[in-house]
Amino acid sequence: MRFIYDRCLAAIILAVLVLVGCSSHAPSKAVYVETAKNTDLEIPKDYFKLQNVPNVVDIFSLTPSQQQNFLHYYNDPANADVKGHERLYDYLSQYTASFDFRGDTFMAAQSLTNQAGNCLSLAILTTALAELVGVDIEYQKVNSAPIYQRYSNVMTLSSHVRTVLHEPNFVKDPNFIYFRTPQLIVDYFPQQGDVVGSSVSRQNFVSMFYQNLASEALINHEYDRAFSLLNAALSQTQTNSVTLNTLAVLYKHADNFEQAEKIYRFAIDHELQSINMIWNYVNLLEEAGRFEDATHWRALIENVDDDNPYSWIDLADQNYQQGHHRKAARYYQKASLIAPYLHESFFGLAKAQYQLGELGHAEASLKTAMQISYLSEDKKLYQAKINTLH
Repeated sequence: MRFIYDRCLAAIILAVLVLVGCSSHAPSKAVYVETAKNTDLEIPKDYFKLQNVPNVVDIFSLTPSQQQNFLHYYNDPANADVKGHERLYDYLSQYTASFDFRGDTFMAAQSLTNQAGNCLSLAILTTALAELVGVDIEYQKVNSAPIYQRYSNVMTLSSHVRTVLHEPNFVKDPNFIYFRTPQLIVDYFPQQGDVVGSSVSRQNFVSMFYQNLASEALINHEYDRAFSLLNAALSQTQTNSVTLNTLAVLYKHADNFEQAEKIYRFAIDHELQSINMIWNYVNLLEEAGRFEDATHWRALIENVDDDNPYSWIDLADQNYQQGHHRKAARYYQKASLIAPYLHESFFGLAKAQYQLGELGHAEASLKTAMQISYLSEDKKLYQAKINTLH
């Protein structure tokens, strides 16, 4: 089972779960069958016990002393000639130089006090400081090479989010054409191969905070707390596919298969699905013995609109290992269309083409992989593979 949350080493995290039923609720494996589209997401509030969770104001609040220290630096006459977004960036650079980049999700004040936190914590801290001085910001999703970690029955796969600082009071010169306003990017460790995805709204960004904590609670079998946090995320937006996917996983974890399917179908009906959500839905149907339905939805995975090339590479790798080389080739090609500068997708495509007997295509894919790869070790590997084809 998979769900996404932002546990980040630098990242929004995707967790693959083998779910275990919760003994605190009666099992309900009579899976829901819906023929008409759901128009509203109805979540029963009596299945879990609601608990208090942080409110949005607290997430972005700083202590009086923290505010004073930052404003003293920002308003220092010695920094008057430095543009506002650059002053904020410089301040963050000083305070994060000794940061412990562990996976904890902190609120702004906690992050600054502890000198620690994941990329979501850094973005929250950046937001809190920017709001004090009126610097406009935006959030961007970044898809990066997957990193797997296992926590008991949970396996996580990472990608991440970053913050963009815009220059305050920027005035355009009429003699120039601008594609964007001057900006600085606040990010942890940008890597070669990172793929900038879609922009993230403020509501979705706040929901990431709750998703993260909810996922940690789910891993620790704290189901009431997980639900309370996801309920807070839903109060921000009901159209966040990550929240919906995590909520469905939670209900399945609690053996409420019917409610889990309702959530999956709501997301699908509103075109909010991702590869991982469909994959979870397929697993749900298979566990309920609905193999024909599961086959139907598995076949539709390749039609999902997912802009993360690594999701397609991951899916292609799975199919390749299972011997489904034609399907693997299609998924590698999808990844290459989204991010044509990732050598991994072309290498995978070459492997699939080789297994299909398409040696000419395999050689062409290997040459492309070699041309766009960064490391000399990769280039040598691809050249060696090319030599074996002759």
